[in-house]
Amino acid sequence: MVVKDIRQSAYYRGHDVPDLDAASVLALVSDETSDEDALRALEGMPLLPDYRMQAARRLLLWRGAGGLDEGSAEELRARISDGMDPEEDRRRVVGTLRALMRLAFRACEILDNPGEHALDGAELAGLGLEASPSAQDGALLDYRFVWPVPACSYLQAAWLGCEGLAGAPFWCECTVLPEDPADDWNPVLGWAGNTHGATLCFFQRGVADGRAGREEAVRTLLKFLLDLGLSDCRVVTYDGGKELVAAPHAVAAAWSTLREQMDVGRAGVCRVCGRPFVAIGERKSKARYCQPNGACSKAFRRTRGVLRAVAEGAELEYAVAHTAGISLARFADIALRNRASLETEYGAAVMAKVCEQIEDGAGAPGGEA
Repeated sequence: MVVKDIRQSAYYRGHDVPDLDAASVLALVSDETSDEDALRALEGMPLLPDYRMQAARRLLLWRGAGGLDEGSAEELRARISDGMDPEEDRRRVVGTLRALMRLAFRACEILDNPGEHALDGAELAGLGLEASPSAQDGALLDYRFVWPVPACSYLQAAWLGCEGLAGAPFWCECTVLPEDPADDWNPVLGWAGNTHGATLCFFQRGVADGRAGREEAVRTLLKFLLDLGLSDCRVVTYDGGKELVAAPHAVAAAWSTLREQMDVGRAGVCRVCGRPFVAIGERKSKARYCQPNGACSKAFRRTRGVLRAVAEGAELEYAVAHTAGISLARFADIALRNRASLETEYGAAVMAKVCEQIEDGAGAPGGEA
């Protein structure tokens, strides 16, 4: 029997990357992780191929073959040599990686928890999706995904990924468009000479109106982001049919690990702190917190205690003062974050009263519990 052994640690130039395990990649997705911490987590790892060196080699080849005159060669050489500082490039690459991975995780979380999302226009807009009547059939919708990418090496990676997807049987159109036409892709520089950034976009046409169509658009977005992020990966077979995902650089390794995690469990977001997590082995009830029986679950129980007291007629400030272990600011943050689910439990009138008092200043920032 052929054994399929998809490993959760990424394969990186023939070696495992222990620092890019599941926890590290979910930390990259989390808003709680600062950009500086994310850069430190990837320190020492080549994020992407050296596209500027590749551009310089193409320049030499084109010039040697007579494809460029001296003036054109000098202009292109100047655009390569005047490129941004490598550290700034790394910063922008990591920022772009995190933004796109957050979108992918958010799309997966919406699809994994369909009853908990309105999936309205605002939620789609947060994913970068825009709907418009289809030019082919007015009863259908066309969806457009638009996401800005700053001038950095990720532009070349995104363009190459789109080119690869366009060359295969695919289900949508995708491309990278420059913000400034002067920064357009060219066969010598690629995107190495870009200074103004670009827009990553795809189009899905002829989608049915309604919730099922919106779910299809989110599923298409997730598929697109994963295919784009994994475009440099390949499956390596070894040891009698075992398989592993080979990622040639850290960006591909991060996407590979994220995809594997979303494959093995349900994507979720902690209802208290907002940290992403993947719940594995759930049975009767869904995991709701980043850690079982941790500080977040205790804070939510205390929030429920406050709401029970308000439902019984207590004023908000009094209810918080007599509930140990939670501050007014902490309660306000949790209540507003989970208003929809708490309305189901305690009623719209109670939550409206609580939110009104929070907005009137009862939930002003104070000491954290």
